[in-house]
Amino acid sequence: MGLRNFKNLSNSSVTRAKKRFKQRQKGERKKVLPVFTKPGRILTGADIWSSRVDGRIFYITKQLVSNLNYDWTIEEMAGLVELSVPHFQRLFKINTGISPMAYLRDLRLERACERLESSFQQLKQILAHIGMPDHSHFTRDFKVKFGLTPTEYRRQHWQKIQNGSPLGAKS
Repeated sequence: MGLRNFKNLSNSSVTRAKKRFKQRQKGERKKVLPVFTKPGRILTGADIWSSRVDGRIFYITKQLVSNLNYDWTIEEMAGLVELSVPHFQRLFKINTGISPMAYLRDLRLERACERLESSFQQLKQILAHIGMPDHSHFTRDFKVKFGLTPTEYRRQHWQKIQNGSPLGAKS
């Protein structure tokens, strides 16, 4: 779109459009920064009151956390907040920095990590609790996120406890 296409706009609109056009050409256009600095961060009430997060996205993230073992689809999430699927995905990514399904996957992996550290449940019981029925996908995603398989992670965690290392310390 060149500058010649601004004839049908009002003066203030023309000024804003020309400014955006020049910024885009120079590469100075502002980028929308996501609310999250760390993907998978759970939204709090402070986020919504500080106008950092759209209320609909805050609501759906609370629903995801509460119903982690439910088999969510994008269509159900969008329907729950009464948005079209593309608009929901765009709004979710603007507010969180990641897609809805990636957010859900990260939540599930974090919860599995907590369970591996705090319980002696078998892996398939943990998977049923967090809503991830496919063992191979879970193991692959877990290894990508944490660098270890779930079994290795649990073994390493319990070795740290037995050796008296602080739980937060990296070895």
